[in-house]
Amino acid sequence: GWRCHECGKILQGNSTEVVHILSKSTSPEVATNDLNIIPLCTNHHTQFDRSLEKRSQMECFAKSSIQYKLLKPLLKNNTAETNFYENYLQESE
Repeated sequence: GWRCHECGKILQGNSTEVVHILSKSTSPEVATNDLNIIPLCTNHHTQFDRSLEKRSQMECFAKSSIQYKLLKPLLKNNTAETNFYENYLQESE
């Protein structure tokens, strides 16, 4: 019974229906961590991955920011994604 966190569509359980908050290639230390995923339908998965700016305009961005904060202690490197989340969190305080 997973639903897209953006539009509420019921998901089928395909691997393309989860998006990684932090890229598996740039943050391999959290690649398989459950906090690093959000269920999204294929259309919203594409939108989330398209650009960080597009991602920040999505409803699910606030949730991904909370999950990022929980993942932060596990991270080994700064990346474009981590810097984007850090800037967002600083601005929202």
